[in-house]
Amino acid sequence: MKTARKLFAMLMALSMILALAVTANAAGNYDATKNDASITVSNAKANQTYTIYKLFDASVDPDRTDGATGINYTLMAGKTLENNTWFRVDERGNVLSTGVAISDVAEDGSGATAAGAANRDAFRAWAESYGVEGETITAREDAPITFANLTYGYYYITTSSGSLVTVDSVKPDETVIDKNPAPGLDKNITNVKSHEADAVADAIYDEGKSATAQMGDTITYTVEIKARPGAENLTFKDVLSDGLTLLPATIKVDNDALADSTIVKAGYTAEVKTGTDPDIVIAFTKAYLDGIGQETTITITYDAIVNDSAVIGVEGNPNSATLDYGHDPQNLTTTEPVEAKVYTGKITVDKFDGATEEKLDGVQFVLYKMSGNDKLYYKVSTDAVNNAKVVTWVAGEANATTLTTANGGVIVVEGLTEGTYFWHETKALDGYNLILSENDPTFVIEDNGEIAAEGDTAAVAAHANLVKTSPIENNKGAELPSTGGIGTTIFTVVGATLMIGAAVLFVTKKRSIID
Repeated sequence: MKTARKLFAMLMALSMILALAVTANAAGNYDATKNDASITVSNAKANQTYTIYKLFDASVDPDRTDGATGINYTLMAGKTLENNTWFRVDERGNVLSTGVAISDVAEDGSGATAAGAANRDAFRAWAESYGVEGETITAREDAPITFANLTYGYYYITTSSGSLVTVDSVKPDETVIDKNPAPGLDKNITNVKSHEADAVADAIYDEGKSATAQMGDTITYTVEIKARPGAENLTFKDVLSDGLTLLPATIKVDNDALADSTIVKAGYTAEVKTGTDPDIVIAFTKAYLDGIGQETTITITYDAIVNDSAVIGVEGNPNSATLDYGHDPQNLTTTEPVEAKVYTGKITVDKFDGATEEKLDGVQFVLYKMSGNDKLYYKVSTDAVNNAKVVTWVAGEANATTLTTANGGVIVVEGLTEGTYFWHETKALDGYNLILSENDPTFVIEDNGEIAAEGDTAAVAAHANLVKTSPIENNKGAELPSTGGIGTTIFTVVGATLMIGAAVLFVTKKRSIID
C-alpha cells in the first residue's frame, strides 16, 4: 500500500512538471523574436503620417483560460527603466504599470483636459526618445493602414494630426483607432448688405457658397471651425481676392471683436494683413487647445466690400480659407480650401447708326430700375469711410450719374447684380432722333444661382448671364409719333389744305380768263 502511495505521488509530481514544461514551452512559442504580428489603424486619415515605436518586448500565451491576458512584458535588450511615471520593473524583470494613466481621452476623443494634455505630451516625448522607431506610413486616403511583420511587444503609434496617444500590444494581430480626428472647417456668406438695405433679398445661393452683389455692397462671411481634443498648432488662414476689401474692424472670434491688427487673447493670437497672402491669420494657443474636452465649434465672422477691382461674370471673386494643424510645427497638415464666391455683373451699351451701323460717340444716357411704380436711378460715388466706389440707386433723374458713349459708341457699367434695367437717352447727336421714354430699351441681368447638371449641354452655368451687351440704334430724320399728340400730323394736314386751296384758286382764275 505504501509503495502504491509513493508511486502515485511520483506520478502526480511528474505530471505537474510536465504541465509546467508545456506551459513554458507554449509561452516560448509566442516570444519577442517572432515577427508575424501586426497592428492596424482602422480610421487612418488621408495625408496623415503614422510612426510606430516599440517600447517593450512581450511573450504571449494564447491558451490561458484563467481570464488573464497571458502577456508578460520585459525590457528590450540594452534598455533600463528608472524613475518612470507610467511603468516600473518588478523583482522578476516584468514591466508593470504604475497606475498613472497614459491618456485621459476616450476612444471617441472625449474627456480631454489641460492636465491630461501635459501628461500626454510628457509620455509622447518619453516614448519617442526611449522606444525603437519602426515603420512610418503616410495614408493616401481615408482607409485602414497596417504595420506588419512586428515582433511581439508593447507599441506606441504617433500621428502627425494631433497629440492623443495610441498604445497597444500585439497578440498577434490588433486593431486600434486614431483618436486624433482632423479638425473641421466650413465657410459661408451669411449676408449681403447694400447702402439702401441691411440685407439684399435673394442674393445668396448654394447654401451660402455664392452670392451676387453690386459694387460697394458689404459681404458678411461666417466661418465655423470644429476643434477636437488633441488638436495641436491649429491656425486659421483666409485669403481674399483683389475684388474684395477686408474690413478688419469687423473680425470677431466667438463674438469677441478684434480691436487691432495684431491681437493676443487668452485663447488665440490674430494677425490681420490686408492686401497680403493670407489676409487673416488666427493661431489658437496650446493652452486653449489643451483645454478642449470635446468637439468645440469656434465661430469667426468678418465683412468685406466688393470693390472696383472685382472680376465681372462667371469667374467670380473667391474668398478661400484653410486650417493648418499637426504635431510638428515644421511639417503641418493643411486642410482642403473652403471657398465662397461673390459674383457681380455689367451692362455694355453698343450705340450705332441704324442705317450705316456707324458707332456713335457722345450720346448720353442714364440707367434706372423700377421699385414698384418708382424709378430709381444709377449713381456711382466714393464711400468717404472706406474710400471705395459705391453703386447706389437714387430718386430723381437729376441725381443720376450721366453716362456718355465713347471709344466706338460704348458705355460700360460694372458692379451690378441681377435685375431688370432701363436705358434712358437724355441727349442724342445732332440730326438724330432722341429715343422717347416709352421706348426706353430694357435689359435683364439674370442669375438663378443654380448650376447646370453635368452633361446638360443646353443649360447655362450659374452666373454666366451676369454680363449683357445692349445694342441700341439711332436714326436720322424727324420723329413721327404714331399715337398720342398731333406732332407733324398738323403740318401735313395744313399743307394738304393749302395745296387744295391753291388748286381751286388756279382753276377759278383760268376759267375767268377764258370767259
